[in-house]
This record gives sequence, structure tokens and C-alpha cells, in this order.
Amino acid sequence: MAKVKDIDRIFGPKNIKYKVFEAGRRKQLVITIDLTKHVGISKSGKSFLIATTGGNIILPEMLDTRLSVNLFKPRTKRPKIKRRKLKCPV
Repeated sequence: MAKVKDIDRIFGPKNIKYKVFEAGRRKQLVITIDLTKHVGISKSGKSFLIATTGGNIILPEMLDTRLSVNLFKPRTKRPKIKRRKLKCPV
């Protein structure tokens, strides 16, 4: 049976680090994403995933709060090449 850490590695956050800072009554969530990395291609194949949480995740510091992040950029379209039918000289 898979351990929780193994499941997080497969389905959990990719290229996202987060930390909750507490100062008195204030809490701040800081999310860090490396914008130079790509973690894959979207299911539709139309965009590159830069970072994802892999769905809703529970913040350990705030059990009643969920976090969901998807950062992506569209794939560049390749120019279409017009193909000509070659005539056979027979």
C-alpha cells in the first residue's frame, strides 16, 4: 500500500513551495514558484504546466482552508505548411 508521502510525490504539488507566517493575529501565505521550470503538458495538450497543486490541498496550519493553484502558459502554434500534391509524370 502506498504511503501518504508517495501519493503526494505523484499527485501532490509540483514546483510549488508555500509557507504560512504568523505575526500576532495576522497570517500570511507566501507561495514560491520557479518560473523557469515546466512540470509537463496539460491533459488537453494545449498548454505547458509550470506549477500545479494537483487539486485542492489542505494547509496544515489552517485545516479549514484549501489551496488550489494551476500556473500554465499556452503552447506556441507551429505555422501550418501547405502541402502540395505531387503529380506523377507518367
